[in-house]
Amino acid sequence: MGVCIALLTLALAADASPAAGEVSEVVDNRHKDIYNMTYGEVAKARVWPEFQNLHASTNEWLLKPDTEINPDNNELKHYRKALEATRDYFDLFAFAYPYEVMEGQDAYRMIHKHIKNIHHDTGEMKDGRRMAIGEEEERILRDKISDELTAFSKGMNTTRWQKYLSRPLEHRMYRRSHYELSAIFWQSMPDEIPSETLTGMQNIAAMNQVYMRTAANNWIAVKDWSVEDLGRRFVEVHDVRKLVRAFNFTQGFFPEIWKDPAEGKALMVEALDFYDHYTQLKNPLELYTHFRSKGKTDKANEQKGLMNEQWIKLTQWQQSLPKKKRFSQLCEQMVNSMIDVPEVKVDSGLPSWAWGLISLFVVLAAGAMVIGCYKSVQSDWSRGGGYESIE
Repeated sequence: MGVCIALLTLALAADASPAAGEVSEVVDNRHKDIYNMTYGEVAKARVWPEFQNLHASTNEWLLKPDTEINPDNNELKHYRKALEATRDYFDLFAFAYPYEVMEGQDAYRMIHKHIKNIHHDTGEMKDGRRMAIGEEEERILRDKISDELTAFSKGMNTTRWQKYLSRPLEHRMYRRSHYELSAIFWQSMPDEIPSETLTGMQNIAAMNQVYMRTAANNWIAVKDWSVEDLGRRFVEVHDVRKLVRAFNFTQGFFPEIWKDPAEGKALMVEALDFYDHYTQLKNPLELYTHFRSKGKTDKANEQKGLMNEQWIKLTQWQQSLPKKKRFSQLCEQMVNSMIDVPEVKVDSGLPSWAWGLISLFVVLAAGAMVIGCYKSVQSDWSRGGGYESIE
């Protein structure tokens, strides 16, 4: 079943991190029997409320003067966290939202683009001081964000958006190709994952097992790089922390993926200790890349020095830990602590869009046959044949 979801390049814009040393707050879903819900049923219960909350927050921003959208306003950071939670849910349940033409394009991708643009530009504004953007650049960015917030709110007020977001597919999936999906969620999944034969929690556990194995392998590859390698391969360096961030999000909102949630939380605390150390590298690495792209060599070299210091601290700290506490081994422990996922057999199914084309072909072929028969009968009548009497 399903189209091969290839390994996606992790090129997301800057993402928000969990607070230092904090595991995402665990939400108790057990009274909803969420463990036995389908992937689509979980989407229906969780995604639409997130969009409603984001809509309310967006409308609050639209009531404020545009000048409130500035790098020094800490409320912008809180808004981005609400935005990120909504984006993550929408990404996580992408297969529950089928193709539907809206504003001349796929509704899922269109709505996702709205969120992605706001997230990117509010991030640019939030980082404005450290990126040293000028007043005119800040004004242009502010106007752009204001327009994006207005467009999103306007869309959320329409019946079409509301129906689409609140009524996902509950018992089947729309198979999306890799370029339609998030660069974080469902990356590098086997062909059969997510699967309609698994529960929602089993699908999410299967994804996270791949996450942790991928993060471990990425870290093994990255840990011996030089500081020059870090600067040249910026995206790959960020891949590791982004995988941990995504996993922290999913295990926080869906503790049912753990065999023992208490044990899972303890392991996650250790993983976030690594995450916090790794995040110390993020700022100098981003600034080094930014200043280098702007041709500001002196500032770039200054950040390169800070980057080297943080890299040495990180790698030496990992070496100082007992082997079982090091990140790659910790990832394997987390994989083994998640619920078992039944083996899913790959069938010869095709993605939804392919079945749509096949259906269209069948309809057209049937129509052609009917027209052909009609013309044949017309031809017989024109030759005087008509219907022969049956003796």
